[in-house]
Amino acid sequence: MVEKILIIDDDEDLTQMLLGRLLYRGYDVYAANSGLDGLKLAYQYHPNLVILDLMMPEMDGWETFRQLRDRSSAPVVFLTALNSGEVAAQALTIGANDFVRKPFHPGELLARSRHHNAVTLVLPAAQAERARAKLKSMNQVASVEQTARADGLVELTAFPNPGAMPIEDVSAIAVAEKWDVRELYAEAGRLDDVFRELTMAG
Repeated sequence: MVEKILIIDDDEDLTQMLLGRLLYRGYDVYAANSGLDGLKLAYQYHPNLVILDLMMPEMDGWETFRQLRDRSSAPVVFLTALNSGEVAAQALTIGANDFVRKPFHPGELLARSRHHNAVTLVLPAAQAERARAKLKSMNQVASVEQTARADGLVELTAFPNPGAMPIEDVSAIAVAEKWDVRELYAEAGRLDDVFRELTMAG
């Protein structure tokens, strides 16, 4: 499944720059220069990630986000020229997934976008190496990071290749391999319910 990203920003030059870079990396990208047009695209194409500017005329990013959340749970990365910790805190408090200040290096935003498509599972250390090797063998996965936790469990985070969403595949493989998964989640929200449903179905 091709990853769909929506950019909403009244800066046309910035929008076109991001559009080109994301398209080059294999994503489906939609762009709007107003909050209202952005909402129309969001309702039509159901993006997997939204990059949203806060300071826009007519309908600003705050109101656009509020209306977007009425119909979509897609991760949202806020962009802003405001250099204020209070603004960042407010954005995260109301449910934004990330916050990037302008000006920014395009690579930073692309890296953050990639992170929001990652899937993390938590399982016992004894299963970690086998699970890591299995995840790395998936065509959709670009890399896997392993982190040991103080409680003796291990976190494996799978980062997808452009244009791939491994969430459902990771869940299915975990069930098929009978891994003792304690947690399964993505930036868009925890997937414990999805995993339980797959387990029951199997």
